[in-house]
Amino acid sequence: MMPKIIAKIMFRNHSSNRILKDEITLINSGLVKNGDRILDFACGPGRLSWEMSKIVGNTGMIYALDIHPLAIKKTEEIIKKNHIQNIKTILNSESKTGLKNQTIDIVFIFNAIDMIRDKAMLITELERVLKPGGKLVIRNKMSFFKNPNHYKKLFSGNKVEFVNKEGKTYYYIKEKS
Repeated sequence: MMPKIIAKIMFRNHSSNRILKDEITLINSGLVKNGDRILDFACGPGRLSWEMSKIVGNTGMIYALDIHPLAIKKTEEIIKKNHIQNIKTILNSESKTGLKNQTIDIVFIFNAIDMIRDKAMLITELERVLKPGGKLVIRNKMSFFKNPNHYKKLFSGNKVEFVNKEGKTYYYIKEKS
């Protein structure tokens, strides 16, 4: 697990509208809709979960998952301070979500995919929780991989297939049964 001091620095940096401008623009682009059920995988301090919760409204739900207890604590502070009813936190050190099969419309992984060690477990879990036709959006400001095809091939041969790339954002969709 990440040391607490490093987590605090990252969380401070990932709480600013200026730093998260591109992610907030993406969330507000029409991709997220009222009533959506969203998994914010590696949610960090919850700033983006909060932005999504405003759009999905009372009929939608945001599941904010992170491995770090400090991330969950910060997200829960946002929930309490703003009286948010449509965000649930999930603290988990693996890629297991505990969510029911085929219940999620969109999974967002912002600036964290390279830190997930067991990608096979992640792929299996995302395939399980995504609805048929559900979307996966991966955005990395910095990539540890020089090969741009790395993210395109990440889910290759699985039920979640790459469909598009725009800048540093990769879009996938789960095949319809």
